[in-house]
Amino acid sequence: MRRRVPGIYVVLLRLVGVLSLFVGALLFWLPIPLGAPLIAFGLAILVATSRTMRRWIRDVRSQRPGLDQWLLRLEQVLPLGMARHLRKTRGRSLRTRPQQR
Repeated sequence: MRRRVPGIYVVLLRLVGVLSLFVGALLFWLPIPLGAPLIAFGLAILVATSRTMRRWIRDVRSQRPGLDQWLLRLEQVLPLGMARHLRKTRGRSLRTRPQQR
């Protein structure tokens, strides 16, 4: 049985996810790579809390193979809980493919 998360908690998590994406996009261009982890963190939070975001990312991944390859590599370095949610955004053909190392 799935555990229900209170509504205010989900709203706060989504806010943190959007802010992480925004700040990560701003910091992405700095010589020190601070933006990429923030983008990954925000993306993982939004994917975990929003079915619409999962669907949108799945569509984008199917249209952009380069982004899909980047996210596949990201799945391997993220903590298991975050990687599990990011795996939900794979296309149908990618879900059954064995993980590459």
